Amino acid sequence: MNLRQPLVLSVVCLISTTFAGLANAQRIYFTDTINDAIWSANADATEITLLEQSDLIEPRGISIDTINNVMYWVDYGTHQIERAKLDGSNRESVVTSQISGPRDLSLDLTNNWIYWTDRDAGEVLRSSTDGTFTQRLVTQGLLYPYTIRLDPDAQKMYWEDHFTLQLRRADTNGRNVETVIDLQDVPYGAIPVGFDIDWKQSQIYFSDGAFPQAIRRASLDGTDIKTIIPRVTDVRAITIDTKNRKLYWVEDDGTSDIMRRSNLDGRFIEDVLYASRSSIRDIAFDYRAAVYGDFDRDGQLDIDDVNSIARQFGELINRELYDLDGNQSVDARDQQYWIKNIRKTWIGDVNLDGRFDSQDIVAVFQAGEYEDQAVGNSTWASGDWNGDGDFSTKDLVLAFQDGGYGPESVGAMAVPEPSSRLLICRLLAVSRCIRQKQLANRSV
Repeated sequence: MNLRQPLVLSVVCLISTTFAGLANAQRIYFTDTINDAIWSANADATEITLLEQSDLIEPRGISIDTINNVMYWVDYGTHQIERAKLDGSNRESVVTSQISGPRDLSLDLTNNWIYWTDRDAGEVLRSSTDGTFTQRLVTQGLLYPYTIRLDPDAQKMYWEDHFTLQLRRADTNGRNVETVIDLQDVPYGAIPVGFDIDWKQSQIYFSDGAFPQAIRRASLDGTDIKTIIPRVTDVRAITIDTKNRKLYWVEDDGTSDIMRRSNLDGRFIEDVLYASRSSIRDIAFDYRAAVYGDFDRDGQLDIDDVNSIARQFGELINRELYDLDGNQSVDARDQQYWIKNIRKTWIGDVNLDGRFDSQDIVAVFQAGEYEDQAVGNSTWASGDWNGDGDFSTKDLVLAFQDGGYGPESVGAMAVPEPSSRLLICRLLAVSRCIRQKQLANRSV
């Protein structure tokens, strides 16, 4: 993967290591419009991973679907909404029509809606999560709508407009539009530059472009405005960690972005991430429990995680995450380490049921990739167990040498019995017959 900025691997550095009480917020996801990338990190700012960069131009808002283990984001430069699994795989475009300048999005997972703002069109819209249907909700009175948030219980949506200097809300069907906060009516009136809502306490946290810039809090109806952090610099994103009751925001100090956090009353400010030559635009949280080796964060150690390792063979970007055996490279040994030491099963166990048996043998031969002419087309599920991209005799030998073949293979390391050795010979003979038949079919 080619990076637009040199030394991007050192773009994010840990400043604060005091993250007691953050066990629930397992991953932080954020967009970056300098490197045109999407990153993730642990809640303690370790294990920083570059998830997406290819064909991104200006990724902005990001939101996490924890039910389906998917992240959604808007790209202002490519004029679309995309999604991918939480490890960056299975990426696809969702909304590509009736969209011109998307800035932010919010998910209604109960009703399968994506709500988003279109700055260039001056509209608030929603689309089905599969992108098959788009509805224009608010089309009048908007100039530059940016951040959008949902109140699913009250069926309300909130958004800010950088030109009208207002934070507004409406029903989720677009009706009953009203102004919540008008920054022209307050002494520090200036452009709103990000907000989030604490639904538990029914409060809005927002910042503005006043000098000195501050982070403030108000009731959902816009009353009782209070300054909780009196001096900040060029705030770009505000997000509430609802599980741990923390406020996160990003400041630009002129040379770098700094992600900070505090209690919701503004006390105990800490630096989380220091990002040189980056421009963090939005932050999202994934609260599910982290499992070692679960690269796509779906709560399971499954074939998708095996494939995630294979996709990283020879890569440097996420080496620290996928280099499981600690040899400073990502290769087949890391995949085998995952199988043996994390999933605790056997080489050759295709269905990951803890056994290497006849079901696995049948499955890989039914896949039809044994010593075919297609180079690098095989995966773990179709017989590539040595990591060379193909299913061949070498994979069969490796699996049987591992010693796990047979119905008694769960949880025990064993030397192949004579029957296993005999089976190896038979399988090799069968594989040669299959190979000869394949060649004969091609010559006809």
